[in-house]
Amino acid sequence: MNTRYALKNIYLALRKSLLSILCKADAGPVDQGKVISIVVIRIDRIGDMVVSLPAIKALKEIFPGCRLSVLLAPAHAALLKDSPWIDELIPYRGFFRSAGVLRRKRFFLAIDLLMDYTLKTALLAYLSRARLTAGFDIEARGCLFDLKFKPGPRKMRMGECMLELVRFLAKKSGKSPDAVRAQGQVLSVSRENMSFADKFLARHGIERDEAVFGIHPGGNFPSQCWELRKFAELAGRISRKYKARIVIIASAGEKKLVSRLVPLMKAQPALAAAGFPLDKTAAIISRMTLLICNNSGPLHIAAALGVPTVSTMGPSDPDLWSPEGSNHIVIRVAPDCSPCNRPFCRGHECLKAITVEEMEKAVDTQMQTLWKK
Repeated sequence: MNTRYALKNIYLALRKSLLSILCKADAGPVDQGKVISIVVIRIDRIGDMVVSLPAIKALKEIFPGCRLSVLLAPAHAALLKDSPWIDELIPYRGFFRSAGVLRRKRFFLAIDLLMDYTLKTALLAYLSRARLTAGFDIEARGCLFDLKFKPGPRKMRMGECMLELVRFLAKKSGKSPDAVRAQGQVLSVSRENMSFADKFLARHGIERDEAVFGIHPGGNFPSQCWELRKFAELAGRISRKYKARIVIIASAGEKKLVSRLVPLMKAQPALAAAGFPLDKTAAIISRMTLLICNNSGPLHIAAALGVPTVSTMGPSDPDLWSPEGSNHIVIRVAPDCSPCNRPFCRGHECLKAITVEEMEKAVDTQMQTLWKK
């Protein structure tokens, strides 16, 4: 472990020296009237995309006359295609091809929302040849930006971190940063997709007045996933207790995970909603009474839609990645190594220590709250 961190520190020191050659000078005040086009770069995971939406919405409010584009993973476009404050979705098609697309579009401002030390998206912003570039100045990656924002020491959720970057841009353009805040719902379901969800559930005998528990057993990395047998045992307990139907949410890449989970759920047959486009998945999630999941994209979709959740938290930093809102319960056990943010873990102590009883108790708490409403 110490060797790994030592090598990382050597790499970062060498990188800092190389980046200094490219380093851009800090830009002065930004003339709001000249910001006629903005591209936001957000090509990573779905959860990162969803928690970015309040910041993207705030950008449109700061620069109301601009054309706002988003460079994103192709699979995520379906989720945002009806967003009223996004004018254009640009699917990411590889680094050099996408850099060429950005250059040809001649954006005035390119914003990298990644709050990490990696360089890929910062280089995309740099190579876009936008008049101005902006992003988080972490481990010298700010050298690639005209507008460099250094995150403060205070811990906050990732969505709020990105709003801090937008506040910085607001101040640069002569507006009050206090006006930048998360406002209203940032994700919605179209009538067409809501109709799809209703029909899909009805075909499997689930009516609108029934309690429906969604379960998403997956995660971006194995280290983020609670044990399948525990999900199955929990599903059996709560479905009997609340006479609820179980719907398993999964992406196309998680179908094998579903095929392993379903046979374990002998006490309660489950409906699998796997492999649908994200807008259809979001519509099905919006029909859930409660979503039970790991820290993953569907968790943040549910939070953005106002659906209550119970989730596990493994190696991720809870200060950064807990879901937005007050109607969520996160179950976490923190050994000395947590949060490590490692994608793979042999011991997996942080998630193995979470019991079915703890999760069941959290479900009970959520259901009691819902009954009071």
